[in-house]
Amino acid sequence: MTLLGAISLIGSMALFGCSASPSTPSSTADPAGSTTSASTPAPAETTAETPEIALARDYLDAITAGDSQTSWSLLSPESQAFYGSIDTYEQLAATDGTVTADEATELASAQLVAAEGPEGAITVVSGATADAADAWIVRQTDSGLRIDDAGVPPTGESVYSWTNPAAGPEDQTGEAAYDPASPVAISFAVADPADGRSLVGSPETIYAWQGDQPVDATLDAASDAQRTFVVNTTPETGPHAVTVVWQVGGDSHEWRSSTVLLTS
Repeated sequence: MTLLGAISLIGSMALFGCSASPSTPSSTADPAGSTTSASTPAPAETTAETPEIALARDYLDAITAGDSQTSWSLLSPESQAFYGSIDTYEQLAATDGTVTADEATELASAQLVAAEGPEGAITVVSGATADAADAWIVRQTDSGLRIDDAGVPPTGESVYSWTNPAAGPEDQTGEAAYDPASPVAISFAVADPADGRSLVGSPETIYAWQGDQPVDATLDAASDAQRTFVVNTTPETGPHAVTVVWQVGGDSHEWRSSTVLLTS
């Protein structure tokens, strides 16, 4: 999912970005309550032009060109099901936290890198410039390699938001303070089973990367209403992106991601 807003700090700035897109199809994250969780993804595999990177480039090129037929065709069946139809996709995609045409144009000039996800179930392709960052979850489906990049639901309260930097929900923009003395953090609402399957998920475990390098993501606090994860990044000068991914859960193979860009 994609970069959405500027996040200011004295001497530094963080720019907030999505993802789509989630996630994780090797082990399903149970949306039930949790007490502790810590996980580190496998080390990054390669920065070469792999099939996954090539697919992400095709996706960016299609969005840049306004070719929604092609970008739609590159989405996973689960991401397509989230929208229901290409008409709904065309209406929502520019404002639901997925990559916009301007962002796609910016990111198409970036070096895209690929990292293997948990148990090899997904590949996380990411790119960053001084002004934008995003990541795309690529996985094998019955139709071949496809991208999980569904947006946030257009109605109802957001089920996850960045808390440091305090960017808020994925589909909102605006400045927010980042506290470099505290870890990067993201919070998820705990889904009520009575409400049915969550479209976004209520993960007990998430996975994180700083650029294409895996970093620890740990459950820091949990209550009946919310789970907060901290991401143990390493100090870096210049723009650097942090991406988290999680599996939606239930019987879905879908993964989601969200990316934040920290600039100092």
